[in-house]
Amino acid sequence: MAEGIQLEKETIAVLFADKAATDWKQVLTECGTMLTELGFTKPSFTEACIEREHRYPTGLPTEVGIAIPHAGSAHVNKSCLCIIRLRDPVMFRRIDDPGSEIPVKVVVGIAVASDDDQARTLARLVQGFQDHDFLNSLVNLDGEEVKALMQDWVSRPDDQA
Repeated sequence: MAEGIQLEKETIAVLFADKAATDWKQVLTECGTMLTELGFTKPSFTEACIEREHRYPTGLPTEVGIAIPHAGSAHVNKSCLCIIRLRDPVMFRRIDDPGSEIPVKVVVGIAVASDDDQARTLARLVQGFQDHDFLNSLVNLDGEEVKALMQDWVSRPDDQA
């Protein structure tokens, strides 16, 4: 049994709720800037996320459009998740069909200090985004409840997710 991913509850930051944004690049820039100012990421994180999103889009066609932008561990000081609920959806290119776009309402920026943990975090989150109750909770709970939900979900042992 593999251990769950250990993210401290205080490192899971709901940075924006009901956030207005004009495009995906603005969302990534604001998230990355905040994470860098808080010391979670290096100054290179924002540009690395934007470059990665150009090459490998992260829009997930789920019940509620989700995007999971991220950058390599070389750009991260301390692991955290940046959760942004947008007032109005922003278009992101689809992870499974880069030639198509989907409206995204929730962005979960991933900053993980270990490449192995990053892959496991991504897989765990994608599982959650396919679960109706998890997704509904992510969209509707308040900030502290979202922190607890995400902490519980990503830190579960692999056989309990």
